[in-house]
Amino acid sequence: MGDVFVMTVMVTGIIGDRGVIYKLLTLLAIMLYSIVFGTVRYAIFIWLLYRFSVIYMAFFYFMIGPMFDFLYLVMIYAVFVNRMIGVYDSRKGKGVWKWS
Repeated sequence: MGDVFVMTVMVTGIIGDRGVIYKLLTLLAIMLYSIVFGTVRYAIFIWLLYRFSVIYMAFFYFMIGPMFDFLYLVMIYAVFVNRMIGVYDSRKGKGVWKWS
């Protein structure tokens, strides 16, 4: 989970110098979602393995593992970028954003 935190901070930090609240909310949303969803997911994962068989472990891992992590990270980041577009599209933000 530490690598997700570092990656989120780096990615949200490079998008301009405005929207600090959106950056903090994005970081908080990703961390909370990771903790809650990870706990529920792995509890279900353990129960399914107990209920059925270890033979299905690879299938469960790929079905409810890193693929979902990637999807929710991309979804939360897309919402963040959409908010940042609104910040830089406003009257105050237009003068701040400069293309190199």
